[in-house]
Amino acid sequence: MKKSVFMNNKKGFESFLWKRNLGKKMNTKGLEMAWSTIVAMILAILLLAILIIFITMGSGKFGDYFKSFFGYSNVDSVVNSCNLLVQSNSQYGFCCEKKNIKYYLDGKKTQDDFTCFELLNKSFINGINSLECSGAGCG
Repeated sequence: MKKSVFMNNKKGFESFLWKRNLGKKMNTKGLEMAWSTIVAMILAILLLAILIIFITMGSGKFGDYFKSFFGYSNVDSVVNSCNLLVQSNSQYGFCCEKKNIKYYLDGKKTQDDFTCFELLNKSFINGINSLECSGAGCG
């Protein structure tokens, strides 16, 4: 009988074992990549949860700014912008430029255009600083 090629050729048998990963430790690079991917995904989910909590629970002015986008009323945003115009002494912007204001009047959603100067006398707005409009030159 003819003996197997592997039995006669020791080098060939070792080559066969080497190709089949027999007798040596398996390659685990794929498993390590899977763990790093899982850790990265968990960290991303935690970061997203923290960001959502930060936005929904509010954080002072930052939270108020973002909440104004999700509610109907934008009165607080307009008051802030009018006070910014007063601080920067922008007479034309305060006295002449109309802003679209969304507010509730007797429980109904209402929308109208006002200048900051006109808003000084409205009952649904308070907290606007005043600026003199005599020489604004609104046209």
